[in-house]
Amino acid sequence: MPVDSLGVVGDLKWSHNFGEGPSGCDEASWTVACDPTASFPELMRASPVEVRLGPGIVWAGAVISTDESDSGITVTAYGYSRFATDYGARDGSTPTTRVDYAVNGAISRGWPVTVAAFPTWAATPVAGVDTARLNTTENVLTEGTKTQGVRWTVREDKVLRFETASTEVKWVARVDVGRLGLADDDYATHVGLRTLNASGSPRVTWVGDDSPTGPAARWGRREILVDWTGLGSASDATAGFWANNLLAQILPRLGFTETLTVALRDLTTLDAIPAHPAQIQAGDLIRLDGIYDEGATSAASSITITIAQVSYTDGEDSITIAPAGLVTRNFTDLIADITEPPALLAG
Repeated sequence: MPVDSLGVVGDLKWSHNFGEGPSGCDEASWTVACDPTASFPELMRASPVEVRLGPGIVWAGAVISTDESDSGITVTAYGYSRFATDYGARDGSTPTTRVDYAVNGAISRGWPVTVAAFPTWAATPVAGVDTARLNTTENVLTEGTKTQGVRWTVREDKVLRFETASTEVKWVARVDVGRLGLADDDYATHVGLRTLNASGSPRVTWVGDDSPTGPAARWGRREILVDWTGLGSASDATAGFWANNLLAQILPRLGFTETLTVALRDLTTLDAIPAHPAQIQAGDLIRLDGIYDEGATSAASSITITIAQVSYTDGEDSITIAPAGLVTRNFTDLIADITEPPALLAG
């Protein structure tokens, strides 16, 4: 039902994200000017929500909470990917670390998504995740994808997919800020991945770009050592595959210290056709004109980034974009990084 049939709607916001863990439709919220003492079963937790642009759906999820005040009700909804944590990873009554079993089991018990297709690796138990522990479907999906170099998403069509970030520029934006703040908090040019060989002995596999135009030549070499011996034994080829995927996810470039606010009038397709903010998806590549690229081998006044999160407030004339590689730079986020419990229930 149209939510404005309950009262005047305001402050509609929605966001999409693309990163490790639940990705796709992220969060939406709005206010309804109505009697907060009345009963509205349409706004109960788990009620389906769609944000529509004309006949098209641009965001889908379900209500997570409501907050009543004298002026009405504020509703918050999460995208369906974020509900994966509500379903245990089990095949019937048996705990599982297979992605396909965990997902199909959750769907059979009410997770309102479908699956485009399972990759072949989804039928193999996720390395390093203890079946006997009380894992959630989210844990198994996140751990299962981290070694494969993909992200798992549920977008507005409510379909679970396994995606890589786009490799082709889709959008162009004019951003007159001169340059983005840069930092090296998560910067690494080479990864040494410590794993176990077929006989169970530890070994380290090093990967990185040593070319004259690579990140090490631009910003200096930084090597990090990551211990994945908890994933069990692996062949040399598998260890190299894991290491390269890990390096790709770390993004061997300097991190950004700020989000960007882009005026809608400055946001277009590559063919200079004005873009509607609802079309912009996390995971897309966007070229930012008017920003000096610190990593360019020659003078450049544009930079191309992967969109890690995009949010929009209905009626505003701008859109907020967080680039992949954004690092923590404010006190609140720093504290959250320190105090947030680990996502893994197994290890």
